[in-house]
Amino acid sequence: MDLYHQLIAQLEQFYNGSPFYVKFNLCASLLFFLMIFLFILFIVNTRYRKSVIEAKRKTIEKKLSGLINEYLFSDEYEEQPTEDFKNYLQQQSLAKEVAIEQFLIFTENFRGDYIERLRLLFEKVGLADYLFHILKKGFWAEKVKAVYVLSELNIKKRDDLIFPLLLSDHPKLKAHAILYFVKTADNKPLSFLGHLQDDLSLWEQIHIEHILRYYYLGEMPNFSLYLKHRLESVRIFAVRMIRLFNQFESTKALIPMLNEEEPEVKKEVIRTLTALNIIEALPFIMQALKTNVLLVQQEVLRAITEMGNYEMLVALDINLNNPSLAFAFEKAQYQLKLH
Repeated sequence: MDLYHQLIAQLEQFYNGSPFYVKFNLCASLLFFLMIFLFILFIVNTRYRKSVIEAKRKTIEKKLSGLINEYLFSDEYEEQPTEDFKNYLQQQSLAKEVAIEQFLIFTENFRGDYIERLRLLFEKVGLADYLFHILKKGFWAEKVKAVYVLSELNIKKRDDLIFPLLLSDHPKLKAHAILYFVKTADNKPLSFLGHLQDDLSLWEQIHIEHILRYYYLGEMPNFSLYLKHRLESVRIFAVRMIRLFNQFESTKALIPMLNEEEPEVKKEVIRTLTALNIIEALPFIMQALKTNVLLVQQEVLRAITEMGNYEMLVALDINLNNPSLAFAFEKAQYQLKLH
């Protein structure tokens, strides 16, 4: 101990007798090495905790997978095992998250009656109520996951909690709410449009079209029902969908829309009538030239090029002072001459 005290005393004497810059360098070096040590300790602790959690997760996955399999394939799996499942979820803090992931995996691999049994078990063990609680109290990212799981399992008992998400400022949350309403609909998959307060963005319109094509399993909706919606973007979307899904029976409802004030709506109506080759609408389309809006006038010229003839074009009473319109007129003349 005397040697130890002597060493400490010599170090203290050396430190006290050293210039300021030496003291500063010594303190900085010690602090630096201490930070390195703490950082290494943090990494080791993090990796250890991650490995422990991962091992625990695998144990829970195995347990829950076995319980779900037993429920799906055992005729004797009734109330008591369901209570055991429910109690297990309450005892393990990580179990609910793992259970939701397991249900999604099973949903991807089963069809028909098995999906209905999975949905029933999901509700019995309280996971649906857990997601409903997240929709009430959770952060927006948690709500995104909750809505996605509910749509995958076709659980639609609390639509009242999801309607407000259509008004969310978070694009992902709004997109998943739209996915939910379209995917879980037995019919009228666009009824949620009545709850919108803000215009649909172009990406949201594309998103809805994608869901209708690849996720919605019911009969395609009658898009003409939304031609009088209060939001301009919804009316434009409905007109586009009539074109993309070839709903010829709705074209009669489009012709009166040529009298609408919004140029974007009028342009989209002309484009749809042209794409569906509704020749009897051409006289009404030509009247739209009176609208002194370039994009509408250009669309009228395209319609005449597609469905009319050269004589119709040259007989038009049109002011060609605008260079862009004059170019569109010359292009239409050239194309009609080739016919």
